[in-house]
Amino acid sequence: MSELVAFGASVAGMAALSLAMERHARQALSRPWSARARRGLRGVGAAALAFAGMQCVDTHGPGVGLVAWCGWLNAAGLIVVLLLAHRPRALGPVGVAGAFAAASVGLHAYLSL
Repeated sequence: MSELVAFGASVAGMAALSLAMERHARQALSRPWSARARRGLRGVGAAALAFAGMQCVDTHGPGVGLVAWCGWLNAAGLIVVLLLAHRPRALGPVGVAGAFAAASVGLHAYLSL
């Protein structure tokens, strides 16, 4: 279950970081974000990726956890790249879905303790 949390957070973080770039924001939204919004998206993206890393390390330990985190980062990056290439308008909803999946599964796991 923690793998789904890490994967959802990785997808949400990669989507936020890519939408923080002016070029990708134009592709996905037809308009760029303001400088303040781009800084916020960078912070949210970095926080989501750090959360995914902490989740992997907490689940598997530092040795295997860092390797698992790198794997989830690669998978999330591939999804974001493919979305930007083929369906750029779907990047926002996919990022939100990743964040929702990570939050809901994490909350379920927390409440079932």
